[in-house]
Amino acid sequence: MAKIICKFCNAENEDSRERCFSCNAPLPKSSALSVEDEKSLENFIQSTEKSLLSAKSKADTVTFSLFFLIAIFWVIASFAAYRNFKDERVMVIVLSIVMGIVAFIFFGGLIGHFERKAMRKAFNEKILQTISEYLKATGYTSADFQYVCGKVLTEKSPLLSFLNEI
Repeated sequence: MAKIICKFCNAENEDSRERCFSCNAPLPKSSALSVEDEKSLENFIQSTEKSLLSAKSKADTVTFSLFFLIAIFWVIASFAAYRNFKDERVMVIVLSIVMGIVAFIFFGGLIGHFERKAMRKAFNEKILQTISEYLKATGYTSADFQYVCGKVLTEKSPLLSFLNEI
């Protein structure tokens, strides 16, 4: 009987299992694809992944603009605190540090939001249709696609979050 290695914890599982015995992560289903078919799907999946990552990086220009605005706000607020509380330098420094930390956390949330939004838009507008057309033209099934994705993609791959929609 063949073994399947879990891509999340590297545990060896029987190919009949649907979930990893060690970490309970879903395991890729076995497939009757030839080595050439798997390689073809791997190449397509990697190009699809690059398209999602490209959409994610395009969102970074928006987040850079927001970072610039947040930094300007932080400088102005710190300067205002300095001007209003000249006698309380320690309080001004602590206030500036706290405002910087809050701005940093807020910025981190904005990055995640805009990157997810950009990838969702790219997936819905172009990538899902491209995958459907590719599967139809090649005769591969969505199960074949998901099986190869399970072998090729890493745990942090953006495409993994969209697999249920294929």
